[in-house]
Amino acid sequence: MPFKIDRALDQLKAESIARINAKTGDIINARMPFWRQLNNMTRVMELQDRGKSQWSQSDRAERDTIQSGWDWIKSVKSVSNVATAAVKAAQDYQQVYAAEKSYFDSISSTMSN
Repeated sequence: MPFKIDRALDQLKAESIARINAKTGDIINARMPFWRQLNNMTRVMELQDRGKSQWSQSDRAERDTIQSGWDWIKSVKSVSNVATAAVKAAQDYQQVYAAEKSYFDSISSTMSN
């Protein structure tokens, strides 16, 4: 992640945040593409309309699997949110670089979970 030092700090922050957000989106979409997210939301709405008391064991297992996917997405977004907050709070180029590097180092472990 080489940086040109002649760029303004605000521009560097914006570019860093854009890279973090793009990587986060790539990670999420690789594991749960947008179409699957929409299908899952639709299925949960169908289950909710039916009412929990009418769910079969299979329905409960399906809902638990869907929830597990959403929990994973939230964990990836949480790592991204921490990183973007650190970039926004950075006072110099080194802090921006450190925040972005920390994100890319930590996101690898989140991806494998």
